[in-house]
Amino acid sequence: MKSAMRPCAPERSRTPADGRGPAPARRRRRLYLGDRQQGGGRPEPYYVDAVMLAPGIACTEEPLESVTGGTAQPYWQRRHDGAPDTWLTTKALQKTVLPVAEALRRARGREKDRRPAGGLSFTGYAAQLVDQLGQVPTGRALTGAVSKLLPVPTPPGGGHDGGFRELDPAGGPPRPAGDIRVLIANAGRDIRSTAVVPQDAEAARDGRGSCAVIGLPYATVLQLGGVTDAFLWSPVVMLASLLCHATHMLAGAYDTSPVTVPRTLTPGAFGTYATTRSAAIALGDETALRHALLGASGVSFLHADSFLQLPAFEAASRTARAFRDALPAEAAGLAKTYDETAVTRNTVWRLNEAAVAREFGYKPRKSHEQSGQRDYSQRTLLVEPRELVRDKNLVDSPYSAWVKGKVGAPHAFSGLKDSWERWWESAMYLDYLFSPVKATVNAFTGGAVPSVVVNPVKNLYRLANAGRMVAHYAGAEKPAEVDKAPLHAAEGTLNRLPVRYDAYTQAVDTISVDRLLQAVRDVKDAQAAVAGGLPPAYMREQRLHTPGEAAGWAAKKVVVPAVLEMTPYVSTAATGLRIATPHVVAAVPRERRDAARRFVREAYLRS
Repeated sequence: MKSAMRPCAPERSRTPADGRGPAPARRRRRLYLGDRQQGGGRPEPYYVDAVMLAPGIACTEEPLESVTGGTAQPYWQRRHDGAPDTWLTTKALQKTVLPVAEALRRARGREKDRRPAGGLSFTGYAAQLVDQLGQVPTGRALTGAVSKLLPVPTPPGGGHDGGFRELDPAGGPPRPAGDIRVLIANAGRDIRSTAVVPQDAEAARDGRGSCAVIGLPYATVLQLGGVTDAFLWSPVVMLASLLCHATHMLAGAYDTSPVTVPRTLTPGAFGTYATTRSAAIALGDETALRHALLGASGVSFLHADSFLQLPAFEAASRTARAFRDALPAEAAGLAKTYDETAVTRNTVWRLNEAAVAREFGYKPRKSHEQSGQRDYSQRTLLVEPRELVRDKNLVDSPYSAWVKGKVGAPHAFSGLKDSWERWWESAMYLDYLFSPVKATVNAFTGGAVPSVVVNPVKNLYRLANAGRMVAHYAGAEKPAEVDKAPLHAAEGTLNRLPVRYDAYTQAVDTISVDRLLQAVRDVKDAQAAVAGGLPPAYMREQRLHTPGEAAGWAAKKVVVPAVLEMTPYVSTAATGLRIATPHVVAAVPRERRDAARRFVREAYLRS
């Protein structure tokens, strides 16, 4: 049997930078990705080398396109058109600060730091990120959940290996690689190539579960925010987000239903963005989660909604339990494994990106699609990922990390911003023109124009966002009530015939899986119920806000922002009234001036 890849060689041990001794060699595998045509000849078996990084997680140096056959869907919902560009400020710094910093690096003998990821291979880069996830509780639970999420066997094969095959050393046909659930592939140096691809898209949604291929960018980090508020999306948090998507696919609860969620509930910064329900769950932002599951009309600002279960994951857990109950006595070991799978399926949604970011001490993202950020760019990571964990200031201050030679120059993505943000960003340049106008007016009015009116366009932008928030919730349609029955009715209508199991081949007879398929239909009914209305009441907990909590939320989100936004305009109106008062009094006949003065004075005091 011919192979499209070179023979597998043992991985060399490498001494870590902290001097703790060589890391143990990782087990290598040869994965079979199907028969593919090489050149003009007939299709031949296509194999790739893979290395086990953790239980259930393997990594290959091969490009994502080769592993998926070019079928990878992007991780982002928004189109990121256009090539990365260099900012004007970046070009200026390249002429001034960077040459000096580069000369210092050469003088100190640190040119090696300019290599991507400090010279790590892609496998070493991914392995270090997986090891870092084990340093925090949520990261450990996330990597541990991968090996516990066993896909449910379905026709035609009846195997429960999950989708990957590997080379048979005995020379036979490719055998199941049941211990590999997630394969990390090289997505290149462009952050827009990030992807999570299920082996079976239908099984990833209907409760059966599917293995997944993760496209991880090599030594590339995303920078969010402008010059003053920029921060990096740390690679370890990026991998955590991708693993969250992969676990949803393994659980059979991956939901690509489109939803519209807000990025914040602050009126002056309010805005919405389109994403998927699974993306909102994996993000871990409470505002996004509530709106993705309840809709804009189902969110109550008087209640603190918390979810005990999610319908798709609860139904997927029911699928695993239904298959476990149908197994014969001789499959007791497999039944115990599916017990653990059922429990993990019902709880894995609680593991999210935001929890991992907070445990590392990083600033979590507020939007899965980066909505509302001033700027977006990608940088090349020039040091090993562990340095970002040791020194969190490198993540919080990317420009400082750039000057220190830890990351490369930023390359901006102008296509990431939505039309609303782009329009207002262009209009805000008018605020710079207001300064000389204000100085001219002050020269003629003796400083009557209040100093607080310095950014009129920016203040209008905040008022416009507040108006959008009112319109968004006022126009939201209330979803129809959900029939709770589909989540429970299937238990009484399942075929009670046991599943026939071959202990030698570890496969089930596909003729006897009626019960399983009925449970799969139960999952589809549950997902349809979520799409058409609110989740069942027993899956969420509503706690009424205390008067103090409600007053605090209103003061923080409504009163204080409204006062800040209206102060410039109230001050301007008061100044205009003070300037106009003498002219109004002079225009009034003498016998009526006392009454006019009283009227103007009362109006001024009211303002």
